[in-house]
Amino acid sequence: MQTAGARIMRDIERKLAQRNIGHLPPQLPRDRTRQVLLYNQDQPNLGAIVHMVRGLSAEQGAGDVSTSA
Repeated sequence: MQTAGARIMRDIERKLAQRNIGHLPPQLPRDRTRQVLLYNQDQPNLGAIVHMVRGLSAEQGAGDVSTSA
């Protein structure tokens, strides 16, 4: 797996913060295949709620692929 350097990740985190953009997880992963949730820091609780819902959805939907017409 390719990873970005720690300095690059800190620079990205700093630039996001300057634009009032938060991210979950709190520390950006160095693995470029990991997903990151970005949110407006004026509404930080919204980001946490969306992250929690995504996690629950992934857990429940992992084995449940049902479609109904």
